[in-house]
Amino acid sequence: MKSSFKFIRVMAALVIAVVVFGLFVVGCGTDDPNPNGKDATNNNNNNNSTSKTETIKGIECVLVDAGYPTKGGYVTKYYYIGKYEITQEQYKKVMVNLSFDNNYGIGYNYPASEVRLVDAVEFCNKVGGRLPTEQEWEFAASGGNYGHGYKYSGSDNLDEVAWHGGSSYINGKRAQPVGQKKANELGIYDMTGNVYEWCSDEYIDESGDKYRVLRGGSFINIVNNFEDNFAFNKNKSMFWHTSENYKSITVGFRIVFDKKE
Repeated sequence: MKSSFKFIRVMAALVIAVVVFGLFVVGCGTDDPNPNGKDATNNNNNNNSTSKTETIKGIECVLVDAGYPTKGGYVTKYYYIGKYEITQEQYKKVMVNLSFDNNYGIGYNYPASEVRLVDAVEFCNKVGGRLPTEQEWEFAASGGNYGHGYKYSGSDNLDEVAWHGGSSYINGKRAQPVGQKKANELGIYDMTGNVYEWCSDEYIDESGDKYRVLRGGSFINIVNNFEDNFAFNKNKSMFWHTSENYKSITVGFRIVFDKKE
């Protein structure tokens, strides 16, 4: 009889222990919304879910912190830069009497290309923004203060982040809709490949010739070509010896807005 009561007491203790343990596990689960350690905010190929975004004049932008050295010196002011290249839809809402080449990518979410520097400046002025300086462009392309030192903007693997002469060929060798590839550390897309992007800088060589700056490479560039490596490299300029009226199917732009103090 004593052994029977002892057995019953042991079983009861085991049942209580199991119930208590189960309640503990359930309680931990409700306190932790992400028990598997996965980043629930990581979506749409964004490397950095902490980037600060704001929509300005209908254009989604990312805030770039100041204070990081580039080859041109320190970026000393905070600024917003377009999360995407300016699209054809955005461009047409501001500019008039426009058409884009159907053979090289046309649609509301395709980058606006064949845009002259003077027209890019006019667009930016009309919405209260401006083109980035080369220093600002480079800093944003490098991931700002979150940069990991990648070769391209957001990765060491070109195919992950860029439409280029190899990857765009299977899609018709033309520009592609913005934001399809992996973003960089700030959550900015297509700063390598798709279309070149105008910067505001002007350089004058020893002979007095003026050079305007294009950065980032385009859908037509071949990665194993030296000049194209130069074009894709986020830390090297592509100087364009041309007038402000030059335009090409491979050239677009993105906008910058100054952060109000």
